[in-house]
Amino acid sequence: MSTSSLPRASNPARILSRRPSGPAADLSALLDRIQQRLYLESIPVLASWWLKTAFFAGHNLAWWGDLDRAIGKVLCNQSLDATAAEAIRDIQTWVRQMVLPRHKAPEAQPLLAPPFRPEMMPDQAAPYLSRVLNEWLPGEVARVLATEGEFASDEDGMSVLAIAKVLERLLLREHFSPASLELLLKAGWSSPEYFYPADIEIFRDIVLALLGRTAAPDLPVLPATVLAGGFADAAGRALLVSSEGGDELQVPIDQTQVLEVLKHDPVCIGSIVVTMDGRCWQSARLQSGRETVIIYRPGTRLRIDFSSEHARLVVLWPGAEARWPGTVHLPDHVALFGREWRGRAWERSADQTWLHLEFSRALTLPEARYAENPYRHRLRPASIEMAWSEVEQALATRAPDSIDRLHREDLIPLTHALERLVDCLLRAWPPSRGDIERSIKSVRYLQGGIAPVYGRIPWRVLPAPARTALLKRRGAVVLTDIFDETPDGAPAAERTWPPRAA
Repeated sequence: MSTSSLPRASNPARILSRRPSGPAADLSALLDRIQQRLYLESIPVLASWWLKTAFFAGHNLAWWGDLDRAIGKVLCNQSLDATAAEAIRDIQTWVRQMVLPRHKAPEAQPLLAPPFRPEMMPDQAAPYLSRVLNEWLPGEVARVLATEGEFASDEDGMSVLAIAKVLERLLLREHFSPASLELLLKAGWSSPEYFYPADIEIFRDIVLALLGRTAAPDLPVLPATVLAGGFADAAGRALLVSSEGGDELQVPIDQTQVLEVLKHDPVCIGSIVVTMDGRCWQSARLQSGRETVIIYRPGTRLRIDFSSEHARLVVLWPGAEARWPGTVHLPDHVALFGREWRGRAWERSADQTWLHLEFSRALTLPEARYAENPYRHRLRPASIEMAWSEVEQALATRAPDSIDRLHREDLIPLTHALERLVDCLLRAWPPSRGDIERSIKSVRYLQGGIAPVYGRIPWRVLPAPARTALLKRRGAVVLTDIFDETPDGAPAAERTWPPRAA
């Protein structure tokens, strides 16, 4: 599927009205976001989470009827892209099947509700997000695709709907405040070196849905990062210029760099940069004026192929480097999209050279400056965190067989032991000290068997009333070896009781 953005000349949002309001305004915002889309294969994610935003807004039945009519007008527009039209039609089908026949608007509460975790600081957002997208996400999506049959893999091996579902689960589990989500939203567009724009687009859809927003600002193109050929420092000052002839990047360089370029005969710049929208830009010429700039012309939008055992990427490369006489070595390290890549093969055409890359390792932003980051101690694999979230949900809902249906079967015995502990703490008559100690011993024994894989039990797993009841009996048991302190968990002072004898 093509990954270029939809042509802006045919904007179906304009057919609604000049100043739409109500559902027409929300639908117009969705159409504008579709027009902005960088990676068209994820339009179904955008449409699904836009619909979720509308659902949790608590609109009345008249609003949904107006939305159905507004969608009808848009679908009559023949210029709507086929992928976008299918996504809009799916929304209309859902409205007609799930809302309008019932003659009553769905009742729903906002997705975000306090209590929230402590506020994230601005310098913590980018390192945290890079860990989520570059380390946790691929592995957790692979697990979801293997265990949950509702998701089908896309052509590149990664289901966009599975990616969205994993990110939503993660963000809901973290109980971020709106302010923290805003920081994460801004952090995602900081550099194409550390963030893959296809993932960032989906992440933005999820965050905006959690914040209850249907509209979104235009996607940024800059900053840019140098992929090959130097001028790394200058790329940070790149300027995007749009004209009738198309977009171009202007990268200012100093006099020393100008002389270095001009000493070659013929003049060859040989520089490639990648922008935050995923486009690969090739140096075209020098342009003089008040300052000398390198003009870059846009090429294709890069996509990671996840269909092989190791992720792969094909990028444009300065042709001269691959045509040197003698042995031509493949690059060992190329940093892009939050991953380090190694060269696999060259591919040459008459006027261009392409480098085939293979995934080597994940890249995350340096964390040395974030030693005081309260989120750092929770940066364990998302699959582990979500396993504990399943346990937490099973203990909270107490639905029949909810524990026995856990995806991680090795957690079932421990969860039953935790259930017995909760029952002991919350039963109508006061539990004896012996009952509590026997329940704790059972939990401790079973937790010891899974600790090498899952670590200590997050304090949040226990229902709030059970945590309160357990803290009231802190003199009777020692829990620091089995329960893990979290920002919403037991205070540090409570985790040392009772003092051990010397």
